[in-house]
Amino acid sequence: MSSMYGHVSQLAEVTCMSDSLPTLFRNANRYERRLALTANGVSVTETSDDPRLTAAIRAHARERARRDAGHDAQDDGWLIA
Repeated sequence: MSSMYGHVSQLAEVTCMSDSLPTLFRNANRYERRLALTANGVSVTETSDDPRLTAAIRAHARERARRDAGHDAQDDGWLIA
């Protein structure tokens, strides 16, 4: 997550097949990102007042959850090049 936030902050969009990431990269200055280390891993908080960005944030969270649960990246639209 921290390296991805670095890409977002630098507006350095990564090449991937994801419905949500292009929207998040292109609007990086319009939503807030917080990453905190916890005893069990990391806590990620992303917020926006823009309903379109909020929908993209939620879609990205669903994509990540499926990927983290072991679903095939291509099936989820998640293939990073």
